Amino acid sequence: MLTPLEIHQKEFKKSAWGYKPEEIDTFLERIAQDYEALYKENMILKEQIARGEENLHRYRQLEDTLNNTLLLAQKTADEVRITAERESELLLKEARHQSEIIISNAKSKQRELEQDFERLKNQSRQFRVQFRAMLLSQLEAIKGEEEKELDKYEQNYVDYEARDVEEYEGLPGNFQEVEGIAYAETASAFEGSPELSGSDNKKAVY
Repeated sequence: MLTPLEIHQKEFKKSAWGYKPEEIDTFLERIAQDYEALYKENMILKEQIARGEENLHRYRQLEDTLNNTLLLAQKTADEVRITAERESELLLKEARHQSEIIISNAKSKQRELEQDFERLKNQSRQFRVQFRAMLLSQLEAIKGEEEKELDKYEQNYVDYEARDVEEYEGLPGNFQEVEGIAYAETASAFEGSPELSGSDNKKAVY
C-alpha cells in the first residue's frame, strides 16, 4: 500500500505534449492529503481492530475460563450429588441391614424365651406330677405305718386279754370266794367310817 510520502515524492516524466506540471502537482497534493487522512484513519482502525481483537481474545479466554469454571462446578456438583446419593444408599443399606439383624435377633430371642417358657411349663408340670406322686406315696406310707401300728396294738390287746384269761382260769377254785370276802370287808370298812355314813355311805357302797 502506498504511503502519503511516496505520493509526494513521486516524479513523472515530462513530454512535449504532456499535462501541465502545476495541475499534476496540485492534484497529487490533494490526493496525498486525502490519502494521508485515509491512511491515518486506516491505522487508527487497525489499532482499534487490534485492540478489539485483543479484548475479544481476552473475553474469549474469560468466557472459556467461566465455561470451564461452570463445567468444573457442574462436574463437582454432580460428583458431590453422586457421592451423596451413594453414601445415602450405603447408609440406607446399612440401616436396613442393622434393622434386619436387630429384628432377627429379637425373633431369635423371642423363640428362645418361648422355648424357655415351654421348658419351664413342662418342668413345672413334671414337678407337680412328681410332687403329687411323692405326697401320695408318703400318705400311703404313713397310712400303712398307722395300720401296722393299729394292727400291732390290736394284736397286743388280744394277746393281753388271752393271757389274763389264761391266768384267771389257772387260779385255785376258791378264787371267787376270796374275791367275795375282800369285797365284803371293803364294804364294812366304808360303813364304819363316819364321813361315809348315811347317804354318802350308801353312795360309796353302791
